[in-house]
Amino acid sequence: GGSIAVFTLLNAVVLRSLPIHEPDRVFQALRASTDETVARFAWPPIQRAQKKLAGRAEIAAVSRIAGMLLEPEGRGAGKAESGAVQLVSGEYFELLRQRPQRGRLLTGSDNVTVGAHPVAVISDAYWRHQLLASETAVGSTLTINGSAFTVIGIAAPQFFGTTLTLRSPDVWIPLVMQPIVRYAQNASSHDGADTRRPWPPQETIEWLSAFVRVPRATDPSAIAAALTVQRQREAVTLFSGDSLGNMRDIVG
Repeated sequence: GGSIAVFTLLNAVVLRSLPIHEPDRVFQALRASTDETVARFAWPPIQRAQKKLAGRAEIAAVSRIAGMLLEPEGRGAGKAESGAVQLVSGEYFELLRQRPQRGRLLTGSDNVTVGAHPVAVISDAYWRHQLLASETAVGSTLTINGSAFTVIGIAAPQFFGTTLTLRSPDVWIPLVMQPIVRYAQNASSHDGADTRRPWPPQETIEWLSAFVRVPRATDPSAIAAALTVQRQREAVTLFSGDSLGNMRDIVG
């Protein structure tokens, strides 16, 4: 029926053109039913998929890029400016085979308690243009939408992530910080989700894109099939057969 989801892995043109190691092995996960094709996922099932496919494929999650107020340390009260922020899982940079030019990038250990891990990675462009390539940028405080974050690293030059837009992210932060920065974009909810509470723990708020790196010796269709089996098994207990057609968009 319409609630039976089948996964596919899409290696779109933008992914094949990324300046990363083996971009042809990076795919975006899509979930299709007879009703629609969905590219948004909740965080808990992505975490379960990471465990299920450990050793067979890598999976990372990422939000849509959002405009937020950024105020670097020393800028002074009332001097915040709009910047582009993206929330990601700790596996994001490793999946894209990125290395920092300074400090460190986010890792799986940064997928910790919701709202309790205020660390940030800044882009090379933000470091150079907004922080004037300060030697003390790593370890400094960056206030994001009114909350203080510690800058732990600077991404490599030219890195723009997995989203091709007019403005690349200035900052990446752990997705578990969603309620702190009040991110509220590009999501669907169903089955009693409470959008006023933190999104990451909730099974029924779908707000993240999922990217998968498949080893060269592995057929992507086998990974898609494993994701399909997992989703169909979870649907029995988590969604009680609720059709994707019953989902509703909660934000643009």
